[in-house]
Amino acid sequence: MSISDDISVIEAQLREAQCRDALGKLRNYLHTQTHFIKYRNTNIRGQRANTRTKTLISTLSSKIGRVIQKYRVARAALLALRGAGSWEEELRPLQTKDVCGPTASTSGDIDDLNAIIGSNGCQRSKKQREALRHGLGEGYRTMSWIWACGTVASGDEGMIEALRIEWAKAHARAACWSEEVELLLEEMQRTEKFLEYKAQWWKQHREPPSGVVVDSLVREGICAYADRQATLQCQLSDHFSTLWH
Repeated sequence: MSISDDISVIEAQLREAQCRDALGKLRNYLHTQTHFIKYRNTNIRGQRANTRTKTLISTLSSKIGRVIQKYRVARAALLALRGAGSWEEELRPLQTKDVCGPTASTSGDIDDLNAIIGSNGCQRSKKQREALRHGLGEGYRTMSWIWACGTVASGDEGMIEALRIEWAKAHARAACWSEEVELLLEEMQRTEKFLEYKAQWWKQHREPPSGVVVDSLVREGICAYADRQATLQCQLSDHFSTLWH
């Protein structure tokens, strides 16, 4: 075997590993997306919460799109290196219809047929929900080949594992955000204290320094300006206190 043949074999192994890694990530993302959608359809109410959940689902959809592209590129390279063979029975061409959760029906949607959002993260119309309710039943549910490729956790255990991964990432972000919140609260308290100090400082400087002789009009002007600045600092402190508490 020549050096070029050795390189081809190594690259083929690399591409196969990339395919399997991409499928693993795809399954995790689909598990998580399904959970988010089910949770949203069951528990989320209100425009703000809906917008936040929609953003999370959109972010997951972007990740799914990238990992699909990664698989397709790796598989195309693997096909060019190995040619047609038995490996294609496991690492099949990834069609759009194949990208669905493990419990998807033939229509590709999750369990709740009345849900506003489908398994692809897109909003379903009233007509679409009505068509799904009159479609095929539970006995016609099929599992995409991506869930039978390699070692795949089954049932709720797979869902839990996928959520654990996403939870670990979310926990790290939450820890970072908690630190930012603590810093922000400290900055808010210091801002209020500073404004209170500045108001007192202006009150203490209503009169000219000792030894400085000024006429009555200048004295009145200094007092008026100091009072104005002290009032402004107090108003700012009260305004921020109302906003923050």
